[in-house]
Amino acid sequence: MKITSTSPLTQPAVSHGSRAAQSGEGSSKAPTVDRVSLSPHANFVAEMREQAGPAEFRQDVVDQVKAQLADGSFEPSIDMDQVVDGLLGDL
Repeated sequence: MKITSTSPLTQPAVSHGSRAAQSGEGSSKAPTVDRVSLSPHANFVAEMREQAGPAEFRQDVVDQVKAQLADGSFEPSIDMDQVVDGLLGDL
């Protein structure tokens, strides 16, 4: 995700008619507009999450892996490319 701004962040101001505005004084400077845009990767991830629906996971497997990580017995040689390919194949 990429966030861009044309001005520094400031606290929003609520105006109900200032003296300058009422007397016709004021700046001719146009207000700045902040924009937020998502990278193509963020859009892709958002689309995949939407298509996947609610997350479902097996708590017993999560607990098992957490325990292995805690005691140092987790096998780090798992081929993550194969895991990801398998997960994407399930979609």
